[in-house]
Amino acid sequence: MIAGMGVKVRNGEISKKIELLGQFIMVVGAGFFVTSLFGGIGQALNSAIVDGVVTIIIGIVVAFIVTWIAKKIMDGNATTLDKIIWVLLLVIFVIMILASLFGILAVLGGIMGILAAIASLCYVIVYIFLLITLVSDEVKKEMGI
Repeated sequence: MIAGMGVKVRNGEISKKIELLGQFIMVVGAGFFVTSLFGGIGQALNSAIVDGVVTIIIGIVVAFIVTWIAKKIMDGNATTLDKIIWVLLLVIFVIMILASLFGILAVLGGIMGILAAIASLCYVIVYIFLLITLVSDEVKKEMGI
C-alpha cells in the first residue's frame, strides 16, 4: 500500500503535501484494518472466537476513525478540529520517532534482531519525513495553524 502511494507521488498524481499526509494516514487506516482482520481470524481459529470477533470489531472501528481523520485533513476546510488533529499528529509522530529509535537500539541479537533494527530505522525515516511534512508551511496553512 505504501509502495503504491509512493508511485502516485513519483508520477505526480499526489503533489500537495496535505494530500500526501492524508493519503499516508488513509494507508495506515487500511493497514490497521487488514492486520486486525487477519489477527482476529487467527485468534478465532485458535479457539478464541470471542477475542477474534472483538479484535475484528475494534479494527473496523479504529480503521473507520483513522480514515475519517484522513478525509477530514484533505477536505480543504480549516476548522478547530483540523487544529486538534494537527496537534495530535505532531505528538504521535514524535512518539513514533522515539519508539522507532528505541527499536533500533533494542536489538535482540541474531538475524531477527538485525531485521527488526532495519525495520525500525525505516520507520524512523518515515516518521521524520511525516513530521517535516506536518510542520511545513503548506500543511499548517491548509489546517489553519
